[in-house]
Amino acid sequence: MFTSKSYLGLKLSEATLDNKLLEKLEEQWKGQLLAYGEVEYAETYLEHARDVIRRQAERAHAGVYVLTRGEDDALFYEGLAHFNVAELPKTTGKTLRAVWILLAPRFDFDDIEEEELAAISAGFIYGGIDVAHRPETEADHYKLFLKNIGDRKMAHGMAYSLRARNPSVDVAFKGNWLHIDNVSTLKDQL
Repeated sequence: MFTSKSYLGLKLSEATLDNKLLEKLEEQWKGQLLAYGEVEYAETYLEHARDVIRRQAERAHAGVYVLTRGEDDALFYEGLAHFNVAELPKTTGKTLRAVWILLAPRFDFDDIEEEELAAISAGFIYGGIDVAHRPETEADHYKLFLKNIGDRKMAHGMAYSLRARNPSVDVAFKGNWLHIDNVSTLKDQL
């Protein structure tokens, strides 16, 4: 199992059949739903995540990663993402893509502080760059799908701070995608 470095107290870890991260996440999220008087949440995404994890052996280029905060005795499951690696048109080398991200139910029901949302964005941006440095998912580029303008605003400042750290990193927003090129140059800088 892969776990990224901690960014603002958040870690991105690969969910597998053995570590049961997805099951633990779903159990915690069911508790959140009950507190809001809801019973179902993003079932289509969760079923897709279950399928990706079940088929991990035949889909080495894809995986589900869970964003957590805290330690084992007090672990909070903040979100999950489906990542895959592909060779894409108009790019050289491989690209790691966060094709979709799903946040915990509390983000849909509570008024969340911008600082917390920024931390979550950082967890997916920096954690994804760590995933791009793994031998199994090594990639030259990282693309992160942003669902809406709020996601884009949160990702904007952090993404461009990467360029400030290393001018060879190319950062661009294209439609609802954040593109980060030359991620290998960031390997030891995060």
